[in-house]
Amino acid sequence: MIKVLKTIIYDVLSTLYKPFWAALLLSFMFMFLYQYAKEHGWGKENIVRKVFLTWIDFFKESIMFRKVFLLAFCTAMILLKTIFNRSIWIDPLGKLFENWWIYDKYGRLSVEPLENVILFMPFTILLLWTFGEKLIGEELTLKKIIKVTAKITGVFSLSVELFQLIFFVGTFQLSDLVYNILGGVIGGIIYYAGVKIKERMKIRN
Repeated sequence: MIKVLKTIIYDVLSTLYKPFWAALLLSFMFMFLYQYAKEHGWGKENIVRKVFLTWIDFFKESIMFRKVFLLAFCTAMILLKTIFNRSIWIDPLGKLFENWWIYDKYGRLSVEPLENVILFMPFTILLLWTFGEKLIGEELTLKKIIKVTAKITGVFSLSVELFQLIFFVGTFQLSDLVYNILGGVIGGIIYYAGVKIKERMKIRN
């Protein structure tokens, strides 16, 4: 009987915990809308409609707004994949040295290493596209790109892994850290190549 109760309690808590962080994030974002509506008056006009129309106007008119939106979307996808939509993991250090190749220790095909590389590629491309001058400076070199992207993705990825470790969400894996940094650097190189191609096209025209 006690074993059954433990299983039920664990399953219920796991089910509730999985969407907890996503729900918290959505609630946090909703409060911006709520606070805006509260400060501008509920009864004067359709505040929600006004907020969305203002958002659409900014999205159409401002390229910076579009860049930040895409970067925020990409970051949210990473956090939902790695933290906010994960189940409780009893032993977060149980796979510390695993998943270095496309096959796991049991010989089963695993795309997790590839996913970790791909996950951070668009993130660094969008980050550099949005804040490239502030992060790298006016002189764009491949060495700077690699250094900056490795540092940013390293800190970001390590923060995610430590969060997983502290709150028992997923597992802390060194391979995740390495492949995330690799994906970030590859994304930076793709951005660098794109900038150079664009510059050459301008010179030709």
